[in-house]
Amino acid sequence: MMLQMMNDFLDLNIENKLPEYALRLGSDCPFFLRNKPSFAKGRGEELYDIDLDLEEYTIRTICPDLSIATAQAFQGIKPKKPNVDLRDIADIDISEWKNHVFNDFEQTIFRLHPELQDLKNELYRQGAIYASMSGTGSTIYGIFKKGAQTFS
Repeated sequence: MMLQMMNDFLDLNIENKLPEYALRLGSDCPFFLRNKPSFAKGRGEELYDIDLDLEEYTIRTICPDLSIATAQAFQGIKPKKPNVDLRDIADIDISEWKNHVFNDFEQTIFRLHPELQDLKNELYRQGAIYASMSGTGSTIYGIFKKGAQTFS
């Protein structure tokens, strides 16, 4: 992340302040200061480590040339209580995530932009073990076994 690079390059020694500065940039920005699986609460400022090893997998992202306003995404959201505690996601086999881990924004955003649903479906057709929209969109990602053949 740019904040870390600036801190290192300019030798600012503000590591302990970076999460606070990142939060000012955006609710999910503190997450990207960490290089480990985490569970986020609140606006994204409360982070808890998750013991999750994804070394056997690769993540493919598709970033379409489509902008989705965060306000538009939140207008249509109908949050659902998850059927599992996502802090315990590491206890669920990754092949089962598609039955337990959902992005509540997808329902609204996919209705407005069905091409994003098509991209998610394509990742599954290509062998993704799990696929989802990232946050409020529009990036779609898929998790594949390392070495799996995927197509552009």
